[in-house]
Amino acid sequence: MQFLYPIGLLALAGMLIPLLIHLWNIKQGKTLKIGSIALLGESSPLSSRSYKLTDLLLLLLRLLILLFIAFLIAKPFLNRNDKRTADKGWILLKKQQLVPVYQEHGKTIDSLLKAGYSIHDLSPGFQQISLKNTSNSINSIDTLSVGYFNLLQVLDQQKKTGFRTVVFADQRLEEFGEVMPSLNIDLKWISLPSKDTVATWTSDLITGEYEAVSTPGSTVYTKVPSAVKQVNIMVNAGNYPKDARYIRAAVQAYSKYSKSNIILSDYQPGRIETADVLIWFSESQVPEQTLSGMKKGGKVFSYKPGKSEAINSTFHFADMGAGNTPVIHLNRRINAAADTGVPVWTDSFGSTVLSKSEHKNVIEYGYYSRLNPDWSDLVWSSQFVKRLIPLLIDNSEQQDKNGFVRSAKDQRTFKPDFKKIRAADLKNSDLGGPEEQVKNRVKQASLENYIWVVLLVLLCAERFLSFRKFKNLNNG
Repeated sequence: MQFLYPIGLLALAGMLIPLLIHLWNIKQGKTLKIGSIALLGESSPLSSRSYKLTDLLLLLLRLLILLFIAFLIAKPFLNRNDKRTADKGWILLKKQQLVPVYQEHGKTIDSLLKAGYSIHDLSPGFQQISLKNTSNSINSIDTLSVGYFNLLQVLDQQKKTGFRTVVFADQRLEEFGEVMPSLNIDLKWISLPSKDTVATWTSDLITGEYEAVSTPGSTVYTKVPSAVKQVNIMVNAGNYPKDARYIRAAVQAYSKYSKSNIILSDYQPGRIETADVLIWFSESQVPEQTLSGMKKGGKVFSYKPGKSEAINSTFHFADMGAGNTPVIHLNRRINAAADTGVPVWTDSFGSTVLSKSEHKNVIEYGYYSRLNPDWSDLVWSSQFVKRLIPLLIDNSEQQDKNGFVRSAKDQRTFKPDFKKIRAADLKNSDLGGPEEQVKNRVKQASLENYIWVVLLVLLCAERFLSFRKFKNLNNG
């Protein structure tokens, strides 16, 4: 047993108090009634003191109570070995690809299985896969697509440093995600050949229609001659007319730069069916009737209501790595703890600033701050137009959460250089090598709840004995 705050054991000095009380035993004299004192001789005054422990059981209970109170202050805990260290290693691959991967790399997989590795699905949850059930693997459907980077980051948090992991997957850029994590697991990537080497698709954006041709080396977009699409944006200034002016200026700047046909107008409930985008600057929620009346696939940007709080933070955009992110200060925000949408922008603490959700066939972007410069520096940054406007007026199915065009047919490949802690680096550090770290990796199990239970029992017993002693003294 160890203590989180050993200095709390100084409270053990309080155990001297009940000890002194029980040692200081003062007995009251007894009164003897007699008929006359005439025959009694004069006696010299005598006094006596007794330093003898009395009520030993009661004393023991009081000492134990003070002992456990001192333990509560010091916060004891036990070290337990981490059960995660039992795994020898993992083989990660998509369960739909189990059969073709095994046909191509059967010898490698068999040798890893003999070494104690297990096969797991390269998807959220990392479900274990068995070679005996390959039929289900072929027919299974991938219902949730999560980037490799996010999956490996989750695995890195679950497993120990140096945990051996072998990944069988292709290297298409579209599959990886946005931010490459720094990993501590021992990762080996075995690349799978891509089925297609050339793919084409069409992207319908605000600036027009584009035809894309993608190869493993690059993706080239060519604009298709066509009429420029018109986008109707309605703005409800509500209680924030100044903020509405900022958004109007941003839309006009984007329209002029991209040569887009954007029509700005004030919010009119009777013409909401013509709106492609609704900007809602009001403390009240967007009416359900308004959402139902909008076009299918329309977008809403609204202020989220709530109590504001001062904060010293910055905006964080997930696709921009450290050193490249422009510093945009965030001074006030609305608490977004109850938000159920997907975070699009966050602050430096990881709290949601802009979220995305779907409601009644409409895409809603909820903003947990304000465009007022007193709240943030966003409107003074070039990122204001680059980040927000494409989110609202481009085709959401062909862009990522920051407004950049993406496609599942993108054939570009990427060979990541994962940064991991190597065994050679660990041996030269205070951490020790991977095997030593496995031995030292423990969980701290708090004993505080158990101590509270014992303390409650001791208090009840002490009160019971004290009451019984007091009752006996009164009955003489």
